[in-house]
This record gives sequence, C-alpha cells and structure tokens, in this order.
Amino acid sequence: MKKIIYFSVFFIISLCATAFSQDKASPLTLLQLYKFENDAKFRKLHSMETLSGMIKVNDKLDENLLKMQGVKIRTRAGNIYTVSFTSESLRYLMNAPGIDYVQLDEPIEQLLDSARSGIGTDAVHIGTVLNSTGFTGKGVIVGIVDSGFDYANPVFYDSVSNKLRISRVWELKKEGRPPVGYDYGNELLTPEEIYAEKYDINTSSHGTHVGSIAAGNGNLSDSRLIGMAPEAELVFVGIRPEPEEWKSSGVSSVIDAFSYIFDYAESQGKPAVINLSWGISIGPRNGTSLFN
Repeated sequence: MKKIIYFSVFFIISLCATAFSQDKASPLTLLQLYKFENDAKFRKLHSMETLSGMIKVNDKLDENLLKMQGVKIRTRAGNIYTVSFTSESLRYLMNAPGIDYVQLDEPIEQLLDSARSGIGTDAVHIGTVLNSTGFTGKGVIVGIVDSGFDYANPVFYDSVSNKLRISRVWELKKEGRPPVGYDYGNELLTPEEIYAEKYDINTSSHGTHVGSIAAGNGNLSDSRLIGMAPEAELVFVGIRPEPEEWKSSGVSSVIDAFSYIFDYAESQGKPAVINLSWGISIGPRNGTSLFN
C-alpha cells in the first residue's frame, strides 16, 4: 500500500513538473500547485487559505508586484525571503520575474510517538517482541551528558508514585560540592536538592529535550509522547557548551562525566547507558585520539 501511495505522489509531482520545472520549486510546492489546479473541491476549500514559505530572489524582483498579488514579505535574509501568500498567489510566484525558487513550508510537529512505533519501541514496551513481559527501562540507569536540564519537569517523575526519577546530578561548571574523587563542579544527591536547584542553566532546554526522548514518561501529553525508557532511573551531568567555558572544561570533562555515571551505576548494581548529543569538528576522526 505504501508503495502505491509513494508512486502516486511521485506521479503527481512528475505531471506537475511538466508545466513547472523542478528546479523552480520544491516537491511539496509542486504537489500543492497540482492539487489546486486539478481538484475543484480542493480549490474551493483552500483558495483563500494563507500559506507560508520561502523564495529565492534575484535583482530582477519587483517587490511592489508581489504586494499587489497579496504576497507579504516577512524576513529578508540575503536573497532568501520568508513570505506568506494565498493559494491563488502560488502560480504567480512560480512565474514571477525575479524569483528563482519557491519552497512551501514543510510541516513540523512532535512525532515522538511515531518514532517509537517506527523503530519498534512500542512493541518492546508491551513485550510483543523478545519473548518478554516488556522493557520500559525499569532497573536501568540512563545517563544524559548535556546542558539545559529542567530538573522539576513532570516528565522526569515516576507516573505511579510521582517521585522524581533523577537520582544524581553533577553540574560541571557550578561552584559547590564536587563528587568524591573530583575537585570541580557541584553534585546534587537527593530529590530535595535536585528539585530546589531547579535547573543547571536557564538559557537552554536542550538537555530536557534529549532527556525526554530518552526517558520521558509522557505526563505532559496524556501518555502520547513517551520516551524510549519511561521507567529508567536518570543521572544528569550538566556541561557548559559556550566557547569561553570550554577553555577550562572540554572533552576531558565529558570523560569524567561518563566515569561518574558508570561508577554510580556500578555502586547501585544496575546497568547503564549514556547519551551525549554533542560533538566536535576537530581531530583525526578515525578513533585514534585520546578522547576516542
């Protein structure tokens, strides 16, 4: 069935490309234009619908003509403009002098539930694979080395007991009480300390984003956007990615973070897995550096 759908979409785009060059517009733009010109019902329903997207322009563009066609320019970033317009204006944009390319906005949305289904995580959760009663991360420690953690976010609580699942936090660049064996950073050891601290930094939410994908419990989405291991115990290590911070804290601190997480997991007799969604562009990239 999927092959039929993919073929149909490709066929429609190919038909539309006979009237408009694919070098002139994105596939989604061509598909929208085809539907508008060949489906009377679609045209009636969407003729005055406001669309948004981007255009690539050249020095022949007359912005006054765009305005006359109801095209509104929002941002000018070099020769790329963000614009809003009606479906009826789309054909004009495809033929307007001074416009090299038209790209209708591709939709973006939260799809963690689709990702789980696509990679088979849902089946692992309920135990329809692996001949099990289901794996949800219970009894496993998930370590996240990142920045921008919201410690009190509801997705990091136990859905049943409402207890915080974050058992340890090490904030590498905050002054305070370092972990045993280290001489820098601040360690938070109890749910009370973690909750009181609130966050490692308040200028980013990347760590919360990553932690939610790894082990969020879905509390903010009626259990729809559940993470990969929603019952896992969590250990967060807060790094500071600002360039000036790396002068005194770099990849060696990431190794410290790994060691800290695995040492804690060993002390608890639990397996652990660590996620690091950061990288660097320097080095040989062949596994021979000391960090590798």
